[in-house]
Amino acid sequence: MKNARIRLLIIFILLIVGIIPQKNIEAKNNENSTDEFYPQAMGVYQQWNFTTFSTSSSPTFADLDKDGLLEIIVGSDLSRIFCLNSLGYQEWNFTTFSLVKTSPVIADLDGDNTLEILANDFHYLYCIDHLGSQEWSYYTNPIASMGSSPAVADLDDDGTQEIIFGSGNSVFCISHTGSLEWSYSIGLSDVSSPCIADLDADGTQEVIIGSFNGLVYCLSHIGTQEWNYTTG
Repeated sequence: MKNARIRLLIIFILLIVGIIPQKNIEAKNNENSTDEFYPQAMGVYQQWNFTTFSTSSSPTFADLDKDGLLEIIVGSDLSRIFCLNSLGYQEWNFTTFSLVKTSPVIADLDGDNTLEILANDFHYLYCIDHLGSQEWSYYTNPIASMGSSPAVADLDDDGTQEIIFGSGNSVFCISHTGSLEWSYSIGLSDVSSPCIADLDADGTQEVIIGSFNGLVYCLSHIGTQEWNYTTG
């Protein structure tokens, strides 16, 4: 009789030990079960990289070949301009005379519905087609250090774009075919990258450019000075 009671007690204890953990698990699962959706944590990760040797040229992008995907254009201290596809593979490269420190600009210069790339090294401004072939180049001078990225606008309202950039101590305005339209000398001072806007809403655009001599210049669309401002 005593042995039977002991067996019943052991069975009762085993049942309790087995049931309670199961209830705890079910309760915990019920606590964690909600109708809310928690997305995976977002993080920053590298998709691809491309070796250009060294560069201080900011990249720009456009759909050059009209395939619905963007290409990336960037200059390099390797005296190259690289065109990369959206996956980071090289489509083409263009060899320049010297280092490309400035940032390229992409525009349809002549209104033919294809894009051109404007980029410069220390002595030349290059116009490159969407396949990486040179259309033309403009030579400034052998001692100029071109640290000015180009800007593009239709200054004379003729339906084609002009390219404005600084080189050494001068500002140049180049036609869409690569010929000089005008230049403006700042003096013994390097110039910055220009910006272009219709400042006074008179229907013509002005060119604004800074220089290392402490002045900001406003030039008319034909290259004459409208005013300057001393920054310090």
